[in-house]
Amino acid sequence: CSCTSACCGLCVGMSSNLERVNEKGEGGIRPFFGIDRPYTEEICNELRARMEGRGDTAQRKQQTFLMEQITKLTAQVPLILAKRGVAWPPSQMTTGKLFPSNPPKVKTFAELYSPAEEPTFDTQSWNVMCCCEHLNCVSRTVELGPDEVTIRTVRGLDRATITERRPYAQIDDVQKNKGCGCCVNMTAGDLLPEPLSNGTGCDDATITQIVDELKRRIDIRGNIGQMKKLEQIMAKVDDLRVLMTVLQEEMGIDTSYPPSQTVMTSLYGQHHQLPGIRPHAVTSQHFETKEYDVTNLCASACCCFTQKDTIVLEADKQISKSVNCIGDSVNSMPYAQISSVDESRCCFCLRSVNGMMPGCGCSGPLVTEVAQEFQQRKTGRGDIAQLKNQENTMLNALELSVRTGTVLKKAGVPYPPSQATMTEDYGPAFKLPSNNDGYLGEEKHVGPSQQHGEKDYVVTNYCESFCICLCTLGLAGWQSVDLHLGEEEVTMKHWNFCGANQMRMP
Repeated sequence: CSCTSACCGLCVGMSSNLERVNEKGEGGIRPFFGIDRPYTEEICNELRARMEGRGDTAQRKQQTFLMEQITKLTAQVPLILAKRGVAWPPSQMTTGKLFPSNPPKVKTFAELYSPAEEPTFDTQSWNVMCCCEHLNCVSRTVELGPDEVTIRTVRGLDRATITERRPYAQIDDVQKNKGCGCCVNMTAGDLLPEPLSNGTGCDDATITQIVDELKRRIDIRGNIGQMKKLEQIMAKVDDLRVLMTVLQEEMGIDTSYPPSQTVMTSLYGQHHQLPGIRPHAVTSQHFETKEYDVTNLCASACCCFTQKDTIVLEADKQISKSVNCIGDSVNSMPYAQISSVDESRCCFCLRSVNGMMPGCGCSGPLVTEVAQEFQQRKTGRGDIAQLKNQENTMLNALELSVRTGTVLKKAGVPYPPSQATMTEDYGPAFKLPSNNDGYLGEEKHVGPSQQHGEKDYVVTNYCESFCICLCTLGLAGWQSVDLHLGEEEVTMKHWNFCGANQMRMP
């Protein structure tokens, strides 16, 4: 979400995924007569705060928060084992007894405590504009911040300003294009749908620097980074589960899971039915790099057979390369951004996948192989794999919680502890959840994720509503536009006498 201005700052609007402002400054949300800057900025700031508190940035911070807490536990639990004189690593006989069906890989204490260093980014900015844009009094700044990219464009004598902000996780792809000798430009999904070049169009150094830095931040802050962090969290939780199971064995506690209903009642004071253990045997997968030549011979003939298209399937992303006598382009996209794998056949033998038709169009085996690789990687490294990882991690954490409860009960440690104990150990303001809080994820989010409450705004543009009423000879009546900011999603509703339209977006 970002605010835009025109007419020397008099007119103001708001651009977001609900309604975007185009390069000419048209569109967007413009409440009332489009000149109420304080009201528009209030809505824009409120939306931005919710995006940061409940969106991709909050999700990344929440994963970092969770990782820090789990890493701390992997240092604390071994101290308990060492204090009780428990041998570690456990013997093969102990491991075989506790985990008969699927014995885990036992790590040393040094391997267990391996805090991951969170990469940090400083803010970098570039002034990027084509020489022709100088004639139209256009200036543009591309700024790469720690969590999002900001593109600010000022154009015309009235200094109309358009500011676009986008978290790195929401950028689909970044593409660098070359053509006509030295001409070079870049695009970045719907953030930069039109090619962006600098100077005379031949400033390869600046464009390459922006593209490389943007790709690096997308890999770490975007879907690829979130997937890797989720895998680390899953591994840490499983390590803690193994540690707690060994501690149960040493204390003479029944290590079977799920425990008996008697144990569950003694821990939680009521009847609880635990879900199945880790429903997904295979979650995220790791793949080798593969490269395919998907050049279409008919298209290559139009470029004097200099056209060559290749796709490189790396471990976490797809890279598409296209080269011909005029220029070349490189496009990268994480597998999580691939919405579908579309394999089609027409005219008996013509085969294609996601718009690519290799060879003369009848390369059926190659198309099938590429489609299968796409599907496997989309499932094994995309949103489906993230969901499976989260489900397994949630159930591993639940098992860890139950096992920890049996250890505390056996050791005679009350939970939650008394307020005096809490004040002595953690300070007066610290409050732990009760024994039942968090069962199957019922508690409120702890940490970076924020609650903002619900708010409503009227964002009707009076000029637009008057034109609609006039053009329909009064049949449509007055069009009203309402914006509702909920805890989890934003709702925008257009309605008049003829009908209503409602849009919801997280």
